[in-house]
Amino acid sequence: MFFGYIVILIGIGILLRSISTLVIFIPAFIIFDLVWIKLEEKNIRKKFSNEFTNYQNSTPFFIPNHFF
Repeated sequence: MFFGYIVILIGIGILLRSISTLVIFIPAFIIFDLVWIKLEEKNIRKKFSNEFTNYQNSTPFFIPNHFF
């Protein structure tokens, strides 16, 4: 889902010919996502512990592997 948002932001930046979207918002969004994901993982790990660890080991972190 987060990867899709980044692709959408890139598309909007290109469509609007906006360098600021590409240079400012995309890196800011990526940093925000990484922080948000880490906080979310911490809460999920408290709730599901081993089940989440197994899921996390079988799932890529940021970019879905079905693209490759």
